[in-house]
Amino acid sequence: MIYIDDIQARIELTRVANEMRKNGEKIIESNENRIIGTNYAPSMVQDTELAKILAAVPPDEAWATYLWLDKTTDSSDEDEQSLKHLNHEFIEAKIKEISGKNGEALALYRALQTELRAKELTWSPESLLP
Repeated sequence: MIYIDDIQARIELTRVANEMRKNGEKIIESNENRIIGTNYAPSMVQDTELAKILAAVPPDEAWATYLWLDKTTDSSDEDEQSLKHLNHEFIEAKIKEISGKNGEALALYRALQTELRAKELTWSPESLLP
C-alpha cells in the first residue's frame, strides 16, 4: 500500500499509520520518509489531496501522527532544520484550517508568510523543497 500513488490508498495509509502510532508499533525509517513524501510534502501533494489526507483522522491525531512520522528533526544541517520547521508550520496550519479553526490557521499562515519573507522566499510548494 505504501507504494500506491492513489489518493484513497494514501488516505488509508494515513489511517494505518495513525493506528500504528496509537498502538505503539514501530515503523522503519524508509517507510516514514516515504509516507511523509507522498502524503504530507506540500511540494508533492496537491492542496485538496493534503486536506483529505489530514482529515482522515481527528485533528489532534493527524498532528500527532505527522510528528511521529517526521521525527527526523535532529539534523545538524541548518537548511534541513529550517525546511522541516516551515513544513511543520504549514501542516499545523492546514490541520487547523480543515478542522474549522480558521482564526488559528490564519494566524499560523501569516506567521509562516512573515517567516518566508524574512528568508526572502515566497510561498509556493517549490519553496519547501529540500
